[in-house]
Amino acid sequence: MKLARQQASGTQASLLALLAWACAAHFVLHAAGASLWDSPCDCGCCLVTYRPPALQVNGVDQMCSVSEACPEQCQVQGRNTLTSSTDDGVLETSRFCLMDCLPRTREARDGCAPLSADQAGRLVTPSGNGADPATLGDAWPPPAELPETAAARGASAPASGDLAPSW
Repeated sequence: MKLARQQASGTQASLLALLAWACAAHFVLHAAGASLWDSPCDCGCCLVTYRPPALQVNGVDQMCSVSEACPEQCQVQGRNTLTSSTDDGVLETSRFCLMDCLPRTREARDGCAPLSADQAGRLVTPSGNGADPATLGDAWPPPAELPETAAARGASAPASGDLAPSW
């Protein structure tokens, strides 16, 4: 009985030591701006989706949203337009996708790409909340086929209302 108590006590001590090590590692990484549990923010976690009417800016009806396969939060590294919205470098992945990534194409569920340094710089605001990328005039990807190309082939060109907005 005494031996069983000593073994249980040793197991508890080992578990406590492991827990203490994990906590210490978390606090060291947290102080350095990282975390054991947060993945780095990456536009590879974002997909093109349609903007709800309340989020449409300048007629832009698409945005980048977080993929179902990605975590709810991510660790911001490098440039980020949402300087005041992070909690020690941790940001909701959905906000990162919306504010720091752009659709590569106009196809829903297609991939997103990071803002260029120039674009990110133009979206930083004094409040730190960042401006919506839809306010950029040069960021929208071109249509898959320009209307002039379709007209040259004999196809009818789309009406001006059918073209995606330029922003």
